[in-house]
Amino acid sequence: MHKARPAATARSARRPEAQGGAASQQISAARVRQDLVAQRVSVVASYRATPSTGSNSVLYVWFGRWSGNTCHAKAVVAASAVGASTDGVGYFLDDSGATSSSFGVSRSLQGQELTIQSSAHAGIRAADWDCAFAKVRNLQGTEDYQGFFAVDLTTTYVPQLAISTISPIQGSYRGRWTTVKLDAANRGRVDARGTTVTASGAGLKFNRKKISLGTVGDRRTKYGITFKVKPPARRPARPPSRSGQPARLPPGQGHDRPQAPTDSVAIAVRTLLLGQ
Repeated sequence: MHKARPAATARSARRPEAQGGAASQQISAARVRQDLVAQRVSVVASYRATPSTGSNSVLYVWFGRWSGNTCHAKAVVAASAVGASTDGVGYFLDDSGATSSSFGVSRSLQGQELTIQSSAHAGIRAADWDCAFAKVRNLQGTEDYQGFFAVDLTTTYVPQLAISTISPIQGSYRGRWTTVKLDAANRGRVDARGTTVTASGAGLKFNRKKISLGTVGDRRTKYGITFKVKPPARRPARPPSRSGQPARLPPGQGHDRPQAPTDSVAIAVRTLLLGQ
């Protein structure tokens, strides 16, 4: 498993190795994720019926490494389906399976769907887990309602977009248009679909604020993205007249008169991933 991958995911086995309890104490599917960029693990599990305080349970998910046909657990997250607290538990495990250190975990239940998510931890980013398995137990941890066979964590990649200017942005007279040229690079290992470049800046006007790039291929660059931007025109102060009243400006000294050029045009460009 490549350590530089953005995320690894797995789905629970369709047929559990053990099953008991009520439908509200059984899950029909679970999706687990190790996100190396965010340094988090997450679990989204669907129960067969809506859990309640009278039919509560605890979902455990272990992350580990394959050794032959056995997934040796290296970390575990757990949370109850129903509870007043939004906290779960998370532990790193040593080679003997004992807890070595902990990390924060939160839980939430929406209908029949339980979400468990860890807090960011450098140990999660560094971990080279390649398998996962799950169990559903009673609150005391003494009875297994379900136990699922271990499955592979599958590597998935996400686009990594970056914007750069082709040349330094030139200064512009206030109230005059200047051209900004950009390149958009996708440094990731997967296509970036539905990519849009959006320009913004306080007080600035653009000939267009959004440019759709469509798909930016993996390790590809879209060149020559062009915007035109105009800094705001600023009316000079009116000199006082001899009578103490503001004098009228002579023709040509209003907004149409160019002022000193700005040092640079402040332009913020961001990429928006749509349809990912």
